[in-house]
Amino acid sequence: METKLIKGLEKIEKNDIIVICLPHAGGGASFFNSWSKYFKKPYVICPVQLPGREERIVEKPMESMTEIASEIVDILMTLENDFILFGHSMGTKMLFEVEKLLEKKGRMAKLAVVSACPPPDRLESEKIAHLPDDRFIEALLNYDGIPQVLLENRQLLDMFLPMLKADFRLSEDYVCEDNTPIKCPICAMGANQDYDALEPAIKAWASYTQDDFSYRMFEGTHFYIKEKEQEVLSQIKEYFDKVN
Repeated sequence: METKLIKGLEKIEKNDIIVICLPHAGGGASFFNSWSKYFKKPYVICPVQLPGREERIVEKPMESMTEIASEIVDILMTLENDFILFGHSMGTKMLFEVEKLLEKKGRMAKLAVVSACPPPDRLESEKIAHLPDDRFIEALLNYDGIPQVLLENRQLLDMFLPMLKADFRLSEDYVCEDNTPIKCPICAMGANQDYDALEPAIKAWASYTQDDFSYRMFEGTHFYIKEKEQEVLSQIKEYFDKVN
């Protein structure tokens, strides 16, 4: 099976475990390229590629978390394989909506790994999507996930601004209408210098699962998963192996 929204599904074989990777605001599927090299069978890394970035750059960005979750779930419902969900930052919000919708349809993930994001009952500390372009770009300087080459090239940055603003608006305007704990286990991760998702917020995910919960804090900032990549991937594999 091959789709534009979830990459890598064409590699899936009968006993594989699909790892759906949901990106941060402004992020694309390539963010997870190193994961595909690190994880071996039965795990197959299948990152979500939202419209408006990378090879889908000319497409209009999605504006609804519900719409995104629904499209992802429609694809997953056609597959017989077990799957694991991973979300970083904005991707964690997508993850929660995907899992809730899956459960309504009689499926569930083997595991949800949430990263760098407070749980749904906690509001964003700062909203920037509504700012004029110049002030929005200023705010991006504090957001470690935007490549420096983009921030230093205004003409190039202007091309990406609609997608970036759409993503930040999608994340900042997200309202969870149903805080019912999900059925699958949750492993939560964060970093000690990510001031929007410090340890109390990461630990608070315990209230959002009816199953087992564990968490781990790393040294680093919002993008600790790149700063401490090998350590993080080792921990994630340990989480995966426990449920497999």
